[in-house]
Amino acid sequence: MSTPKRMRYLYSLSKKPIFYHLDGKGPKLKPYKRMLFPQEDEWAASVAPFSVECKAFGASTALGPSQPPKGYDRNLWMRHITRCLQMYVAWLKRNGEGDGNF
Repeated sequence: MSTPKRMRYLYSLSKKPIFYHLDGKGPKLKPYKRMLFPQEDEWAASVAPFSVECKAFGASTALGPSQPPKGYDRNLWMRHITRCLQMYVAWLKRNGEGDGNF
């Protein structure tokens, strides 16, 4: 169930560059361009070809290897940030939406 706060959080994620689309589809990009997506994300601490360290979660999230030569899978990173509870709570606090309660 999506609450109004949750919907505002998800909407804030949809303001990302053209690399992400609400319907989950996006243009096919070369690895060096796919790498820019997590590198420019405020929630990413460090980026490697097959993992991203989440600032809110404090651990690495895998970005593959569904296709080992591919790397920097932006869909897996988007799946993480839409589901990461720690990131959502940090977003709530930053935007004055309360103490992090749903």
